[in-house]
Amino acid sequence: MMTTTPPWTDLKKPSEDAGAAFVDQAGFGSGVFYIYACVDIGLLVRNLGGDRVLAARSVGALAEALATATPTGKRNSFAHQTRAGFIRAERGSAQPRSLAGAFFKPVEDGDLMAASVEALESLAADLDAGLRSLL
Repeated sequence: MMTTTPPWTDLKKPSEDAGAAFVDQAGFGSGVFYIYACVDIGLLVRNLGGDRVLAARSVGALAEALATATPTGKRNSFAHQTRAGFIRAERGSAQPRSLAGAFFKPVEDGDLMAASVEALESLAADLDAGLRSLL
């Protein structure tokens, strides 16, 4: 019977040395995480039996969850408990839209947050201007 030893296994016995239990390297990258949500307030209120207060609390809870949720991969290794640095909210009767296209080209700048916000706002303005030109 052949056995293999995974690369993260400490090859010493506990009596010899406690060891680190991981002998390799792990990369870490940061990124911009874009989350999009759309809420039909009228439909939500109807589904909640007309309770506008509960609907408002529900939308507030959703907004808080979106602002505080982070990807969970490697969370314990890198302690990346980063919260949203920017939130854009739109309301109205227009068709919902995603601004994910702002990141089709990677954002590159010394201040990634400012450059990311600028990319989102610029795309939104371009879409608004394009729509206005059609009306």
